[in-house]
Amino acid sequence: MDKQTEEIMADDTIHAVKVVMSCTHPRTDICDMWSQLDKYGLGPGVYPKEHAPRPPFHPFCRCVLHSKRLIKTDKARENPASERQYLARVMREEGASKAAQIIGGRAKLAAALTNAPIDSIVNINRPAPYRLGRGG
Repeated sequence: MDKQTEEIMADDTIHAVKVVMSCTHPRTDICDMWSQLDKYGLGPGVYPKEHAPRPPFHPFCRCVLHSKRLIKTDKARENPASERQYLARVMREEGASKAAQIIGGRAKLAAALTNAPIDSIVNINRPAPYRLGRGG
């Protein structure tokens, strides 16, 4: 993924990327959030390339970044509460257990529903190769 990220960042014709989960993804986890989140108003899982979360998100992660050459990011506006809104929606629709499964546990879920930075919450107790990194 580091090599792919370098290539995407170096390509001036790519402005956005999409986090895509493998069709063989076995269970609900953090990949679901990154691939479904509409943080910049560009669509689910679509991010300006410099702000995209960079897989792998966990051991055996099969997520990839797909370049989206036709999507321009000049009108993208970040919603800083998007992760909290996503987790709150999952809690309403599927229950707190499912939301905790996505973010990595009940303690992380409780922290995520406050104003703590999501990136730091996701990285708690996460091995270095799977810490959340951004494209840029």
